[in-house]
Amino acid sequence: RYESFGLSIIEPMPCARPVLVSDRCPLSAELAAANVARIAPLTAEGLAAALTQVAGDENAAAMGRKARELVLSRFTWDKVAEKTIEAYERARE
Repeated sequence: RYESFGLSIIEPMPCARPVLVSDRCPLSAELAAANVARIAPLTAEGLAAALTQVAGDENAAAMGRKARELVLSRFTWDKVAEKTIEAYERARE
């Protein structure tokens, strides 16, 4: 079981909401290091525990603001397009 990076991970972030992702998400370590996500084992129990933690976390609002800053700095359509073009240009060289 593998969770790929998807829009569902970054969709709530511009709304200043923290995200909950499984430990199978390729960006889980980066999101945790940026303090914008709770990382949970990909089990019902693990996800339930992480959701409970986020719901009761007094720092959730700050985490959400950081999530917004991160997505606006790295994951807008324009930023993703720039990175894609750069990757193609490097591959062409």
